[in-house]
Amino acid sequence: MTDDRLTDAQDELHRYMSDISELAYCASWMDGTEYRLWAFMTDVNDDGEWGNAILPPDVSSDLLRLSRQVDGWIYWADAVRGGPSAGPAFVSSAEWQRKYARPGFPAA
Repeated sequence: MTDDRLTDAQDELHRYMSDISELAYCASWMDGTEYRLWAFMTDVNDDGEWGNAILPPDVSSDLLRLSRQVDGWIYWADAVRGGPSAGPAFVSSAEWQRKYARPGFPAA
């Protein structure tokens, strides 16, 4: 199912990330999926261990390719009163990197 807030290419990244979450936790979007997969994709020393899975290096390559295709990343947006419902949302690469690079982000 395609989320109407995402383009087809963005939804392809979302579905791939969701499939990885299913593999690791049997959950379509485990809390923190966007942070864990970003760390795996960007840290060459990451062993890929996550939940019940050890992610192979080609997953990192696929994530990088899909992220570059859309020049961004997918995160889980919480529902806000009067706003869109909770679900996957797109953020540009530049904005995600600014958020991700903040000290203490993501909160442990």
